[in-house]
Amino acid sequence: MAQTKFDKQVEETAESLAFGICRFLAGRPMDGERKTDATFWRSGTRVLPKVEGRVSRSSYRAGWKCLTFRVSSLAALGGGGYQAGWVHQEATVATAQQIWANPAPALAAVEQTGIAAASTAAVTAAAYFALTRKRRELMREWVLPLHEALALPLRLPEQTDPRRYLHIPRNFSEDDVVIRVDVPGRLDFSKDLVVDIIATKLALEGVTFS
Repeated sequence: MAQTKFDKQVEETAESLAFGICRFLAGRPMDGERKTDATFWRSGTRVLPKVEGRVSRSSYRAGWKCLTFRVSSLAALGGGGYQAGWVHQEATVATAQQIWANPAPALAAVEQTGIAAASTAAVTAAAYFALTRKRRELMREWVLPLHEALALPLRLPEQTDPRRYLHIPRNFSEDDVVIRVDVPGRLDFSKDLVVDIIATKLALEGVTFS
Protein backbone atom coordinates (compact mmCIF):
# COMPACT_ATOMS: atom_id res chain seq x y z
CA MET A 1 0.00 0.00 0.00
CA ALA A 2 1.48 3.36 -1.07
CA GLN A 3 2.22 5.91 1.60
CA THR A 4 0.06 8.99 1.34
CA LYS A 5 1.41 12.55 1.38
CA PHE A 6 -0.16 13.10 4.80
CA ASP A 7 1.54 9.99 6.21
CA LYS A 8 4.88 11.22 4.89
CA GLN A 9 4.38 14.63 6.52
CA VAL A 10 3.47 12.98 9.84
CA GLU A 11 6.53 10.74 9.63
CA GLU A 12 8.84 13.66 8.81
CA THR A 13 7.36 15.76 11.61
CA ALA A 14 7.80 12.94 14.13
CA GLU A 15 11.38 12.39 12.97
CA SER A 16 12.18 16.11 13.26
CA LEU A 17 10.63 16.22 16.72
CA ALA A 18 12.68 13.23 17.85
CA PHE A 19 15.90 14.79 16.55
CA GLY A 20 14.97 18.08 18.21
CA ILE A 21 14.47 16.41 21.59
CA CYS A 22 17.81 14.59 21.27
CA ARG A 23 19.62 17.82 20.38
CA PHE A 24 17.92 19.63 23.26
CA LEU A 25 18.96 17.00 25.82
CA ALA A 26 22.47 16.70 24.39
CA GLY A 27 23.01 20.47 24.56
CA ARG A 28 23.73 20.59 20.84
CA PRO A 29 22.65 23.36 18.43
CA MET A 30 18.99 23.00 17.61
CA ASP A 31 19.68 23.40 13.88
CA GLY A 32 21.89 20.30 14.04
CA GLU A 33 24.97 22.11 12.69
CA ARG A 34 28.08 21.89 14.84
CA LYS A 35 30.39 24.86 14.35
CA THR A 36 33.03 24.24 17.04
CA ASP A 37 34.78 21.29 18.66
CA ALA A 38 32.73 21.65 21.87
CA THR A 39 31.46 18.40 23.42
CA PHE A 40 28.90 17.74 26.13
CA TRP A 41 31.49 17.95 28.92
CA ARG A 42 34.12 20.24 27.40
CA SER A 43 33.92 23.79 26.04
CA GLY A 44 35.09 24.37 22.49
CA THR A 45 38.28 26.12 21.45
CA ARG A 46 38.29 25.72 17.67
CA VAL A 47 35.92 26.34 14.78
CA LEU A 48 35.40 23.20 12.71
CA PRO A 49 36.78 23.12 9.15
CA LYS A 50 34.58 24.40 6.30
CA VAL A 51 32.34 26.38 8.66
CA GLU A 52 31.32 29.64 7.04
CA GLY A 53 29.86 32.81 8.47
CA ARG A 54 29.92 34.22 11.97
CA VAL A 55 30.22 31.80 14.90
CA SER A 56 28.43 32.92 18.06
CA ARG A 57 30.04 32.64 21.49
CA SER A 58 27.32 30.22 22.59
CA SER A 59 28.67 27.70 20.05
CA TYR A 60 31.77 27.32 22.24
CA ARG A 61 29.81 26.34 25.35
CA ALA A 62 29.88 22.79 26.64
CA GLY A 63 26.70 20.81 26.07
CA TRP A 64 25.89 20.54 29.77
CA LYS A 65 25.96 24.34 30.09
CA CYS A 66 23.54 24.73 27.17
CA LEU A 67 21.27 22.06 28.64
CA THR A 68 21.29 23.76 32.05
CA PHE A 69 20.35 27.10 30.48
CA ARG A 70 17.56 25.54 28.42
CA VAL A 71 16.07 23.60 31.33
CA SER A 72 16.27 26.66 33.61
CA SER A 73 14.53 28.83 31.02
CA LEU A 74 11.77 26.28 30.50
CA ALA A 75 11.32 25.89 34.26
CA ALA A 76 11.02 29.66 34.73
CA LEU A 77 8.49 29.98 31.88
CA GLY A 78 6.55 26.96 33.03
CA GLY A 79 6.49 28.13 36.64
CA GLY A 80 5.24 31.57 35.66
CA GLY A 81 2.58 30.13 33.38
CA TYR A 82 1.45 27.67 36.05
CA GLN A 83 1.13 30.41 38.66
CA ALA A 84 -0.78 32.73 36.32
CA GLY A 85 -2.95 30.17 34.56
CA TRP A 86 -3.71 27.69 37.33
CA VAL A 87 -2.91 28.81 40.85
CA HIS A 88 -4.08 32.40 40.36
CA GLN A 89 -6.43 31.74 37.50
CA GLU A 90 -9.30 33.87 38.83
CA ALA A 91 -7.05 36.83 39.52
CA THR A 92 -5.50 36.54 36.06
CA VAL A 93 -8.92 36.47 34.37
CA ALA A 94 -10.18 39.40 36.47
CA THR A 95 -7.08 41.45 35.62
CA ALA A 96 -7.46 40.69 31.92
CA GLN A 97 -11.12 41.71 31.98
CA GLN A 98 -10.29 44.92 33.82
CA ILE A 99 -7.59 45.81 31.28
CA TRP A 100 -9.97 45.05 28.41
CA ALA A 101 -12.66 47.25 29.87
CA ASN A 102 -10.35 50.15 30.78
CA PRO A 103 -6.94 49.91 29.09
CA ALA A 104 -5.79 53.46 29.90
CA PRO A 105 -4.30 52.72 33.38
CA ALA A 106 -2.55 49.63 32.06
CA LEU A 107 -1.04 51.56 29.14
CA ALA A 108 0.14 54.29 31.52
CA ALA A 109 1.72 51.69 33.80
CA VAL A 110 3.43 50.02 30.82
CA GLU A 111 4.75 53.39 29.67
CA GLN A 112 6.17 54.21 33.10
CA THR A 113 7.65 50.73 33.42
CA GLY A 114 9.18 51.05 29.96
CA ILE A 115 10.79 54.38 30.82
CA ALA A 116 12.18 52.96 34.05
CA ALA A 117 13.46 49.84 32.28
CA ALA A 118 15.07 51.93 29.53
CA SER A 119 16.77 54.16 32.12
CA THR A 120 18.04 51.14 34.05
CA ALA A 121 19.30 49.52 30.85
CA ALA A 122 21.09 52.72 29.84
CA VAL A 123 22.82 53.04 33.22
CA THR A 124 23.76 49.36 33.21
CA ALA A 125 25.14 49.58 29.67
CA ALA A 126 27.17 52.69 30.54
CA ALA A 127 28.63 50.99 33.61
CA TYR A 128 29.43 47.84 31.61
CA PHE A 129 31.21 49.77 28.86
CA ALA A 130 33.15 51.77 31.43
CA LEU A 131 34.30 48.65 33.28
CA THR A 132 35.25 46.75 30.12
CA ARG A 133 36.82 49.65 28.22
CA LYS A 134 40.42 48.58 28.82
CA ARG A 135 39.63 44.98 27.93
CA ARG A 136 37.95 46.05 24.69
CA GLU A 137 40.92 48.26 23.85
CA LEU A 138 43.23 45.29 24.42
CA MET A 139 41.11 43.15 22.09
CA ARG A 140 40.92 45.81 19.38
CA GLU A 141 44.55 47.00 19.44
CA TRP A 142 46.47 43.81 20.22
CA VAL A 143 44.51 40.54 20.38
CA LEU A 144 42.52 40.83 17.14
CA PRO A 145 45.53 41.91 15.02
CA LEU A 146 47.55 39.05 16.50
CA HIS A 147 44.75 36.58 15.74
CA GLU A 148 44.56 37.80 12.13
CA ALA A 149 48.31 37.25 11.79
CA LEU A 150 48.31 33.81 13.47
CA ALA A 151 45.21 32.34 11.81
CA LEU A 152 47.03 31.33 8.62
CA PRO A 153 50.29 29.98 10.15
CA LEU A 154 48.34 27.98 12.75
CA ARG A 155 45.78 26.96 10.10
CA LEU A 156 42.86 28.20 12.14
CA PRO A 157 39.57 29.36 10.61
CA GLU A 158 39.28 33.13 10.67
CA GLN A 159 35.94 32.82 12.52
CA THR A 160 37.72 31.36 15.54
CA ASP A 161 37.12 33.45 18.65
CA PRO A 162 40.61 34.71 19.60
CA ARG A 163 39.62 34.71 23.27
CA ARG A 164 39.51 30.92 23.08
CA TYR A 165 43.21 30.43 22.43
CA LEU A 166 44.94 33.80 23.00
CA HIS A 167 45.28 34.52 26.71
CA ILE A 168 46.91 37.93 26.89
CA PRO A 169 46.68 39.98 30.11
CA ARG A 170 46.30 43.75 29.94
CA ASN A 171 49.79 44.26 31.41
CA PHE A 172 51.42 41.87 28.92
CA SER A 173 54.36 44.22 28.29
CA GLU A 174 55.54 44.15 31.90
CA ASP A 175 58.26 41.86 33.22
CA ASP A 176 57.45 38.32 34.42
CA VAL A 177 54.04 38.34 32.71
CA VAL A 178 52.98 35.05 31.14
CA ILE A 179 51.20 35.08 27.78
CA ARG A 180 49.58 31.78 26.84
CA VAL A 181 48.74 30.73 23.30
CA ASP A 182 46.89 27.42 22.94
CA VAL A 183 48.20 25.99 19.68
CA PRO A 184 46.42 23.18 17.79
CA GLY A 185 47.16 19.59 18.70
CA ARG A 186 48.69 19.02 15.28
CA LEU A 187 52.21 20.42 14.99
CA ASP A 188 52.25 21.10 11.26
CA PHE A 189 53.20 24.74 11.61
CA SER A 190 56.46 26.68 11.85
CA LYS A 191 57.22 27.33 15.51
CA ASP A 192 59.82 29.98 14.65
CA LEU A 193 57.34 31.84 12.47
CA VAL A 194 54.65 31.79 15.17
CA VAL A 195 57.11 32.99 17.80
CA ASP A 196 58.29 35.80 15.52
CA ILE A 197 54.71 36.91 14.77
CA ILE A 198 53.81 37.02 18.48
CA ALA A 199 56.90 39.03 19.40
CA THR A 200 56.41 41.41 16.47
CA LYS A 201 52.67 42.03 16.79
CA LEU A 202 52.87 42.57 20.56
CA ALA A 203 56.11 44.59 20.34
CA LEU A 204 57.88 42.32 22.83
CA GLU A 205 61.60 42.29 23.53
CA GLY A 206 63.74 39.99 25.64
CA VAL A 207 61.07 37.31 25.97
CA THR A 208 61.44 33.55 26.28
CA PHE A 209 59.15 30.94 24.74
CA SER A 210 58.37 27.42 25.78
